[in-house]
Amino acid sequence: MTTAQQIIADALDEIQVSEAEASISDFEAQSAKRELNRMMLSLPVKTGFTEVESLSETLSVKTNAEDFIKKNLAVRLASSYNRPVPATLAQAAAQTRRDLMRDYVKLRPLSYPTT
Repeated sequence: MTTAQQIIADALDEIQVSEAEASISDFEAQSAKRELNRMMLSLPVKTGFTEVESLSETLSVKTNAEDFIKKNLAVRLASSYNRPVPATLAQAAAQTRRDLMRDYVKLRPLSYPTT
């Protein structure tokens, strides 16, 4: 399973904010953690996500939701760092959102009353 710190580092890598050899500052990590919590708690579907208290905490989502979190968190954080969102990232974020909705939203046939 993946920790919140790993997801945040991956998201910042997506928008080319952090470098492999440079660590993320505590301020950046805490800010990204708050944005992660806001993003996931505002989703219209239940993914099993619970609010992250510590950066070392393991995320309580299935692995198929981790890519969604990484890509969409990167898009949300880009403006904080005055970074443009690359078109490939925007497309990937949209695709992972569609995939997440497909995986977590189940449409069932509607049964009509007999009247």
